[in-house]
Amino acid sequence: MYFIVFLVICSGCIEPVKSLDSLTGHTIDNILQRYGNSDKQAEFDGTKAFPGIGIRRPIAAKFAKVHTDKSNNVVKELTWYGKTATTNIWFHYSNGQWIVLDAIRWNNNVRF
Repeated sequence: MYFIVFLVICSGCIEPVKSLDSLTGHTIDNILQRYGNSDKQAEFDGTKAFPGIGIRRPIAAKFAKVHTDKSNNVVKELTWYGKTATTNIWFHYSNGQWIVLDAIRWNNNVRF
């Protein structure tokens, strides 16, 4: 059994990390209309360990649960940098569309 512990340091933050569950299931086109072009994009193989920072680790498990289109195992990650918060949205390919798999926003004072 594996346990992943995230240490979040944020002074003066009311809600340092927020899950954006209401975005789950939206298409990438809908998200781009809502948020505009992202500041950063990355792609990962959803069937392998995710590289980099801790916020990506839960995405692999979620991908394995919901992803049914085995012809495309790519997870797209779009990032928007705001003045006070950063937003990350992950997409998987399903039924011919890129669909939100998960999304979070965190205060820029948070250190993962």
